[in-house]
Amino acid sequence: MSSEGAELVFVDSVAEVENMLRWLGERRPVLAFDTETEGLDPWRDKIRLVQFGDAKTGWALPYRDWRGVVRHVLETYEGPMVGWNPKFDVSLLEQDGLVVPRSQIHDGMVMAHLADSHGPKALKSASKRYVGAGADRGQMLLKAAFKKQRWDWATVPLDFEVYHQYAALDTVLTARTAESLWKQIQPYREAYEQEMAVTWVLLDMEQRGARVDVPYCDKMNEELLGELGEIRDRWPDLNILSSTQVMDVLKAAGFEFTKRTEKGNLALDEEVLAGIDHPLAADALRARKCDKWTSSYFGAYLRLEVDGIVHCNVNPLGAEKTGRMSISRPSMQNIPRLKMVRDAIIPREGNKLVLCDYATQETRLIAHFARETAMIEAFRNGVDIHNFVATMIYSTPSEDVTPVQRFRAKTCGHARNYGAKADRLAAAAGISLTEGREFARRYDKAFPGIHVFNSKVIRLVRERDEGGYGYVTSYGGRKIRVPVAHPYVGVNWLIQGSGSDVLKKGLVNLDRMGIAQFAILPVHDETVFDIPTDSIEELLPMIHEAFEHKDISVPLPVETKIVDSWGQGYA
Repeated sequence: MSSEGAELVFVDSVAEVENMLRWLGERRPVLAFDTETEGLDPWRDKIRLVQFGDAKTGWALPYRDWRGVVRHVLETYEGPMVGWNPKFDVSLLEQDGLVVPRSQIHDGMVMAHLADSHGPKALKSASKRYVGAGADRGQMLLKAAFKKQRWDWATVPLDFEVYHQYAALDTVLTARTAESLWKQIQPYREAYEQEMAVTWVLLDMEQRGARVDVPYCDKMNEELLGELGEIRDRWPDLNILSSTQVMDVLKAAGFEFTKRTEKGNLALDEEVLAGIDHPLAADALRARKCDKWTSSYFGAYLRLEVDGIVHCNVNPLGAEKTGRMSISRPSMQNIPRLKMVRDAIIPREGNKLVLCDYATQETRLIAHFARETAMIEAFRNGVDIHNFVATMIYSTPSEDVTPVQRFRAKTCGHARNYGAKADRLAAAAGISLTEGREFARRYDKAFPGIHVFNSKVIRLVRERDEGGYGYVTSYGGRKIRVPVAHPYVGVNWLIQGSGSDVLKKGLVNLDRMGIAQFAILPVHDETVFDIPTDSIEELLPMIHEAFEHKDISVPLPVETKIVDSWGQGYA
């Protein structure tokens, strides 16, 4: 069968297997591979098809019938291979006992991100952009068939022509798109190689997983659902989780609302509810937390755990704008910094959790990029940076800095590093606008390099205007596109993206040192390890060495805590 100028073959006989094996012997720039599965959970859903292809031909093999052939291809093919988010496919294949040649595998989705951090990342969209229109026709036909026949990914017949054509075509699109992108990302090869290296470290972390305290989750889930039920009983005439219904009652009680969402609607977020003195507001706020904690955390752990282990999905470039990692199943990136919630993650028997967190990473990176000498010197001398900022702003000796002064120095300083004006400083620190203006003036005088750096980034973004986007280059060499209409966000995206590069480099270093097998979760600037108790003393210095990079002008120390639950680090 031919589609989009490609030959698409459904392998349903020994003769077709022989044809495919002969085809594999041909020369090609890259061999694409893919899988079709029952769903998107590698720990519960099974493989249905495995596909191989190049820019001209795609083959779809029913996995149950031709598993041995798939294994043979993976074990014997010696050239480069490419997938689109292949971490998912490799995870499924490895769990089924196949040996996948990770060192030969490339990722077209990573290429797409490096070519354009704001561009399309989904295969069909990227294919339409980089190799031409029509790439999504098969997808539309398949969706229509699903709707008509009431099929899903687990029930669509393997021999349904639209399905296996769609599957085989994906490898053709992957090969074509990757070949086009490969030329474009050559200036970013170092960044690409690091992204590929960290991909396999993250896959190992996913496969290892984090141990869940199942009885604790059961207990907390039951308590929170019970509390949510009690709150609902107190307000039987409305949906306590409906912002519209809650706002209508509060309006009727005389409360006015002025804050708006990004879409222009009246907001009823946590900040607004916390500022309203009414029992409904307090109950609505608590109900939201009970619902969130049960659905996204305690309940999610119970739904997702396999033999007491939760295998999160880590997307190495999940935050599109900055390239930071994101975590789903469950969404660990958004987990509250609360002991109660994080106590659900515990070490395996005979182990301890080791929490490894970068100290004041963003401020250190700002000082490095801005070449702010006063800050660099302070970091090199090992002083408390927020106390140091307070001494500069308030002209007071270090030992006389009050907790309030340190808090304001920390809050306002962090905001000013990203170019925040006096009103934002005042709102963040709870001070008057006049005090905010004075803080900004003194901060700029004490650390002139920061203001100069912000201005430079804004200028560079505007000068590099390419179709409404300029760019900044991260520590790891990634080109982060920034909208020219909002150039000031370039500083934040540069620092956030560079922070991600720093963490990824640390994870790759762990792998090179042979100790990455103890890491189980990367969450923001923190990495969680699950380590045998009698090995911690030996491994801690190695962990510090892996994460504390020497090619930055300021020290990047990490703080470690040894705990019996993740939540103990937040007590």
